Amino acid sequence: MSGSSKKAQDGDFRLRVDQDLVSALSHPLRVHILDALSEASASPSDLAREVGLSVNYVAYHVKELEKLGYIELVKTEPRRGTVEHYYRAKRLFLLDDSEWERLPEAIKRSVSADIFSSVIDDVKEALEAETFDARNGHQSRTRLRVDEEGWRQLTATLEKTLNHILALQAECAERLEASGEDGIPVAVSITGFETPSRPAPDASDAG
Repeated sequence: MSGSSKKAQDGDFRLRVDQDLVSALSHPLRVHILDALSEASASPSDLAREVGLSVNYVAYHVKELEKLGYIELVKTEPRRGTVEHYYRAKRLFLLDDSEWERLPEAIKRSVSADIFSSVIDDVKEALEAETFDARNGHQSRTRLRVDEEGWRQLTATLEKTLNHILALQAECAERLEASGEDGIPVAVSITGFETPSRPAPDASDAG
């Protein structure tokens, strides 16, 4: 299982699961803030408007994430007699299976729920903007049955795919900076999870 902001620096792809990481992921709002600031810099006021919460409440969690080292201040701007502080995600974090297993169950559920909520939001936004089918993208859903070795191979394949995507992102960033192009905004979701067993068909239902 992997949790990730989408901004990586200096190959910092893997962090030790410690109390700082647990604290960073301990509140759904903090997970949302990390995700939002991985896309673009924003101020607590911007984030508060997005989630419909008070600026002071959001600012508190922003400051805690800054203390933990997961976000950083990138600029300040005068705004209506005050100073607006803008932050961005500082580093990417990915958790391997052993690290994920050491997280408290409540935090794992919270992170998973936030990831899937973000996926739904991405799809909804693209459908409403009519960009979802604008290019030949990829959509698929596959149910399969594997043994333990197959499960290990499957998760390893998904992780390799993610690493390839991150490397591709870095290459594209260099080319876009050189060309001055805006680039194509893309959302990629990778997931694999165990599903409940389905009951076998009742023989009496046949025929």
